[in-house]
Amino acid sequence: SLLQTAKAVKPADDVKLQELKNSTIPELFKIDKKIIVFTKYKDTLDYLESNLSGNDYDIFNMHGDLSLTKRQEIFLHFENSKKAILIATDVISEGLNLQRLASCIVHYELPWNPNRLEQRNGRVDRIGQLKDNVHIRTFVLDKTLDKDILDLLITKANNIREDRGYSAAYFGDEE
Repeated sequence: SLLQTAKAVKPADDVKLQELKNSTIPELFKIDKKIIVFTKYKDTLDYLESNLSGNDYDIFNMHGDLSLTKRQEIFLHFENSKKAILIATDVISEGLNLQRLASCIVHYELPWNPNRLEQRNGRVDRIGQLKDNVHIRTFVLDKTLDKDILDLLITKANNIREDRGYSAAYFGDEE
């Protein structure tokens, strides 16, 4: 019964996907022609890729199953594309300098650790960024696991701020 109900849900019914597709992506493309969308799970990456393709932009994906050579090839194609979205798991959230590739980030799924958000943001929001501002969007729907994770992340960020006197701008600004 549960499986039948789940199969009946179509992408057109997915409020989060429709918001990304019809509002956030067009808004961010007015700012920059390159957008990086972070997901937590490869299944979500595959879902987004299949439901965002067929538009006037290229879509690339990056996940942990790809070889280093293949990742470098994808980065090159993303960089050379006129208008593109790179959908990636946290495989690109550490140790990469992406500030010359994009200035717009979407956190489609939240990690459990606020430091992961800082690492994701830090790939793009760093010295050498070509744009004056980096634009970050975090997707959270009320009454979902996303909201519970956001509440937990805010609590952790506040604890870090209290313990250390500072916490990074995980959600895009100091507030």
